[in-house]
Order: sequence, then C-alpha cells, then structure tokens
Amino acid sequence: MFNVFYSVTYTNGFYSFTARSGVSPVCSVPLKSLHDWKQKFFYIRRGVIPMDMHYRSESEGLPRVDVLANYASQDWYKKIT
Repeated sequence: MFNVFYSVTYTNGFYSFTARSGVSPVCSVPLKSLHDWKQKFFYIRRGVIPMDMHYRSESEGLPRVDVLANYASQDWYKKIT
C-alpha cells in the first residue's frame, strides 16, 4: 500500500521516498519545515518492502517495483484518499 503512494529514491548517498506522481496525495498540504522531524520520523518494517533492501552502492541503481494493479478500486485506497 505504501508503494502506491511513494517510490524509493537515492539522493546524496541516502535512500529515501518521494511521492509518486499520478496518484492522489495522502497529505494535501506539503510540509513547510521539519523543525520537529524526529517526532515525525517513522520506520518501515522490513517485511512490507517487496524487494531486497540490502546495502546498495550508487552504481547498482534502484530496483523497479511495479505499483499494485487496480489500486484505485481497492477499499483501503478509497478510505485513505
């Protein structure tokens, strides 16, 4: 489900997530600052990531992960958006 809204990115030596284009955003107002970012930081349990997330060098690039088919018709998607 997380993969529907975000995709893995690699910037300045760190892996992160960015909002996926073409999907309704979960947060309608972008954050203007992260002054209390530690309170907003969250962990993602390893088992929910549909790919092997071993330590990767930049030269490996990012693995392609397809978005769940027909996600917009799922009840959970309608509830979240």
